[in-house]
Amino acid sequence: MGRSYSCPLYSLCEGSCASVLGLTLLLLVLHLFYGKLARMFPGKSPRVVATKIALDQTLWAPFSISSFFWVTGALEGRSFNDIKQSYQQVLPSI
Repeated sequence: MGRSYSCPLYSLCEGSCASVLGLTLLLLVLHLFYGKLARMFPGKSPRVVATKIALDQTLWAPFSISSFFWVTGALEGRSFNDIKQSYQQVLPSI
């Protein structure tokens, strides 16, 4: 599977895409998600922390991983089918 875009500096291109994703979508959504968790489960006891971690991994992680693949693929100018194919190849290892 080859990349269908060109960028003189490969790492700069991918880094830019990841930065846009992190500074826009993920920053806002993470702030709202963790704020809601803090209001729903106040405190720092081991049970509360374990609950927050479990909810983070079951609710947030799948959204975050798939958002990363789809948004960075779109920012890189890749086609829908190319993004879908790369996502399906990586999905079993996640």
